[in-house]
Parts: sequence; C-alpha cells; structure tokens
Amino acid sequence: MKDTGTEYKKEFLSRFEGSEIFKQQQAAFNNVFGKTRWQVLSAGRRKKPRSLAVFENNGTYSVSLPLERGDNIYGFLLLSMLKSKPENKMVALLNSFTNTIIEEISKEIELSKLYDVIRPRAIALSTIHTIHRLIGSTLDINELLPRIARLALQVLRAEHIEIYMKDKDTSKLNCRTAVDYTKTKDLFKISKKCNEHAKKVVSTARSILKKDLLAVPLIEQEYILGAVVVRDRIDKKNFSIFDQEILNTLAEQAMVAIKNAQLYKEQQDITIGSIKSLASLLDLKLPGAYTHSNLFVELILALGRGMELSGSQMRDLHYAALLPDLGKVFVPEYILKKSTPLNSKERGLIKKHTKKAVEIMQHLIGLKSSIPIILHHHERHDGKGYPYRLKGDKIPVGARIMAVADAFEAMMRKRPHCQRYTLKKGVSEIKSQSGKQFDPSTVDAFMRIFNDGRLNKLFSEYKHELKKVF
Repeated sequence: MKDTGTEYKKEFLSRFEGSEIFKQQQAAFNNVFGKTRWQVLSAGRRKKPRSLAVFENNGTYSVSLPLERGDNIYGFLLLSMLKSKPENKMVALLNSFTNTIIEEISKEIELSKLYDVIRPRAIALSTIHTIHRLIGSTLDINELLPRIARLALQVLRAEHIEIYMKDKDTSKLNCRTAVDYTKTKDLFKISKKCNEHAKKVVSTARSILKKDLLAVPLIEQEYILGAVVVRDRIDKKNFSIFDQEILNTLAEQAMVAIKNAQLYKEQQDITIGSIKSLASLLDLKLPGAYTHSNLFVELILALGRGMELSGSQMRDLHYAALLPDLGKVFVPEYILKKSTPLNSKERGLIKKHTKKAVEIMQHLIGLKSSIPIILHHHERHDGKGYPYRLKGDKIPVGARIMAVADAFEAMMRKRPHCQRYTLKKGVSEIKSQSGKQFDPSTVDAFMRIFNDGRLNKLFSEYKHELKKVF
C-alpha cells in the first residue's frame, strides 16, 4: 500500500504507539536498560527520517529508529536516557521487533480498508450469514478454498466449480480448487488446465453469464486476484441474473476470508522471521547452544500432524520448535561448552533454563501460547522430569511432542562427549521409553513416521547438519 498522506501517517503513528506489542517491547527493553524514555515522533517535512543511529548526549545514550515500510515514511522511534551504550546485537534486535510492529500495524490498516471496501449486496440472501461464518472459520487458505467451493455449489445447486488464483510472483492464473460432483462429492483437486472463461473474467474484470455457466472475478479493492467458475445446475435449469448476483455476493464475502488468510500467513511469516533472527543473533554467541537442527523442527511438525493437532496448536508448536532453549542465555558458557559430565550444581543451573525462557518470552505477546511447550518439554511421562515433575496428561501435548524430538535429535547429533546413535538404535531407544520418559501416544505417532519411511527421509535430508559437532 503506497499511502504517505498526513491522515494515514497520523493513524499509523497512533496505532503504533498504542500497540500492545509496542508496550511489551518497552517493558522488555526497560528490564535490560532500566527506566528509559520512549518517543514516537512524526517525520515532519523530511523526505526520509534519519537512519538507525546510536548517539551519546550528556552521559546518556539514545537510539533513533526510522519507522518506514517500503516507500511509506511515517516517522521515527526515539529511545533515550539509556544509562549504558546498547550493543549492536541489542540494537539489531530492537530494530527487528520494531519492524515486526510496523508490519502488523500496516496489515491492520490494510485490513480495515479492506473491510471498508466490502459492502453488503442489495439482495437479501438468508444464507449469506451462514456462508460468511463458515468461510471465516479457518485461516488456512488450503482449507478455505475447498470450503468456499463446497458452499458455492450448495447455494447455487450446481455440479462443477473451479476457483482460480493469481500466483503472487508470476501473476499466472492457477486453479487452486476444482470440484466435480458428478464424479465424487468430496474431491478437491488442482487442475492443470486454465478455463478460458476464467482468463476472460480476470482480463476484463467482468462477470460472465451463460445458460450453463457462471464466472465472476475475485476482486480485492482494484486488484483482480482470481476467478470463480461454476457450471451445470443440478436441476438442469439455466443460470439467471439472480444466480449471478448470489455468486458475486459470495465472491465478495469469500474475498474477505481469503485476504484474512493471506494476511494471517504473512503475519506468521513475520513472527517466524523474527524468531529466526533472534536465533541467528544467539548463534553468533555460541553456535548450537540455543538452536536445533532442521531435523528437530521438521520432526516436531510431523509428529504434530500425526497427532492431529489443530491449526493454532501447530502454529504454537512451530514457534516453540524454532528456539526451545532460549533460556540457556542465562547459563554460563563454560557449562554449555563443557565436554565432561556436569556436577550437581551445574545440572541445577541447566534445569533452570526452561523457567528462564519464560522470563524472556512473557514480554513477546505473539509467543505467549508457545510458553507451556518450552517450559515443560523436559518433563517426563513418569513424573521424574523438570521443572515441575508433571506426569502423564498433565504435560502439554506440544511439550510431549518436543520431548521425543529433542531426545531423538540428541542421539542423532555428533557431540564431543558422547557417541552418536544409528537411526535404528535411536528409534529403538525412543520406543523402549514409551510410558516411562515419553508419552505413549506420541511414541506411537513417532513409530508411524518411522514405519512409513518419513523419518528415514528426514534423517537423510538433514544428516549433513547432524554430523556437525555441537
């Protein structure tokens, strides 16, 4: 969105300063540097706000961050009265979090404008509220499009539907969902051929009405993002203007849900990018101490899918898997680097790292629901784990999944103080601990992944990482 008008800037700066995430960011950085002064200032008549800078003034330090997105210039964030000069890593982290807030606020404004554009159609359809509720019940676009297709066929009493979307990078029109009720009632597939009517609708932005066919564009503001093509009424009657109006109304409602799903996906990508940025910064300090291999992340997600976790549970699991050992930043480096067995005092410090992670993550509102996973992933099914000696189903399901993946990856990794396991031996060890260290249902899901060959495929794909010494 290219809008640098005065009103837009005011709205942006107001939303930025009132953002809960911004308040959480202030609290987090004030904990590190003590009471500081935060100001969100307009860019004034500057063509471009000052670049990111750290400067000293009368014995205190200040950090100035530009608030900009693409060509949009809003102002800058001034953090002053710092008693000590912030390190480059801390400034980079502050900048990363600030950019995340900028993206969120921009998406909020875009979403508000999107809803302002959509207006109720003239036709009072008794089904439209049900349709809107159903298509808005998921933020996964791969689930959403088939759902829209099914609803459209039900409302229009038709047999065939195809939903086309433009590729974001190439603008090529792709069929994302196709349903043919004459073949099967629940077959959602991607067609390789693009319907000529869909191409025409997208190129002209005009609907097509024929006796046995309806085609309408999917429009978001002035942009045409795709098309919906419906064919053949079940009762063999011709499509009417009324049917066209219904499909247009449904397409408008669907476009809101589609845009929500796209914005949600973008927001997830931003959050994941921020976590990865933090992980990269920590890895500069001590590689491998706070992060895990890609095998660890992919195995956790595979186990989550195997245990049929919901979309929100999978999201929280993914966030937690990217940085499960964040709390180890409070553990002395000599302990993390130690190649000989730890003494009781050192083990005690290690066992505190999950609680320490909570102290950091509680200030990051987007990650709050991932906290229980990280906090409890060293608990055991038999109640002999830490930090709270939880037992059985008292342990969050995400933590149970991470416990299995963590142990398996540890056995597969090359370490200076212990022998690396073979895949077969590692699987056998996980299986032997079912009902003891690990949750039996999670172990069952793990064994399914092993038995169908997916685990071996993951192991082969990431074996080069596992050979590195951590």
